[in-house]
Amino acid sequence: MEGISISQDLNAGIRRGSVIMISVLYIDDSQLLLDVTCLFLERDRDITVDISLSMEEAIRKLDYITYDVIVTDYLPEGRNVIHLLDYLAVKAISVPLICLSAFPPDQRDIFTNRNPPVIFVHKLGNSHSHFTDLLHAIREVAPVKKEEHASGNGIIPMVHED
Repeated sequence: MEGISISQDLNAGIRRGSVIMISVLYIDDSQLLLDVTCLFLERDRDITVDISLSMEEAIRKLDYITYDVIVTDYLPEGRNVIHLLDYLAVKAISVPLICLSAFPPDQRDIFTNRNPPVIFVHKLGNSHSHFTDLLHAIREVAPVKKEEHASGNGIIPMVHED
């Protein structure tokens, strides 16, 4: 049996063989939506998704895990996305944030000029286009991280199966 090498960079991403994975933290208070979205995002095998049912759980994870992208519902259990942005600013964590929201564009002004940037994916409507839009947004904001990992810098072997 061919060996599979899985490595985790302490700063982000996972390497499976020569494929650089995009690591995503996905926060939502709907277990069903977490499960379905996770299945859709991981089907191409270049994205790995870690899920959290609440903002508090996600913040605990962010204390010791670094992700390439964070995807969150605007109002998951516990606190809203503004609390998460404030936490990221205090901890000096700069990771792209994708917010799943039904907010019309004119109500998103409070998110302009934020660091990290906030990208909105419309949450309502056709579920296939929602998943496709989310996948596109993740790949759009993650390439910088993928290029950094392509050099192999900082990759530490975690698991080796022979």
